[in-house]
Amino acid sequence: MTQVVVFDVNETLSDMAPLAQRFADIGAPPALARLWFAALLRDGFARTAAGICVLQLCGEYEADQIPRDVEYLKENQTARDEHFWYGHYYAAHAMRQVGGKEWADWYDRIKSTMLPIQSADGSWSRAVDRENVGAVYATSIAVIALSVPANYLPIFQR
Repeated sequence: MTQVVVFDVNETLSDMAPLAQRFADIGAPPALARLWFAALLRDGFARTAAGICVLQLCGEYEADQIPRDVEYLKENQTARDEHFWYGHYYAAHAMRQVGGKEWADWYDRIKSTMLPIQSADGSWSRAVDRENVGAVYATSIAVIALSVPANYLPIFQR
């Protein structure tokens, strides 16, 4: 039996102080920011994409859950409402592992979604929207997601 420990450092590396201050500014308890952030990461597109990656990293490429989860990702691929950038980091790797027509169609759609919002200087600075993640984060994720076919990250190679 394969045993795997998976760490997600997104919250660990994120400075929650500015978010806590925004909560305080509107009269909410600052400590509520961490709970709110954790709840956002718990559901939806990003979680589904990360789940597929975990199954694949465990060698479960044909797990029963994957086809249903792939359908969910496809239905929500271009939605810009729930951790678009964070979710696409995992989704690009997951869909590459799924492969075949699913991957080819996915990659075409993500190119047609991300490339038009790229700025003239090569960044995704004008792509920053209500997520308020910042241009560096958006650009980093876009570059990683769009470069998945180059296999720069060997952990995601079969």
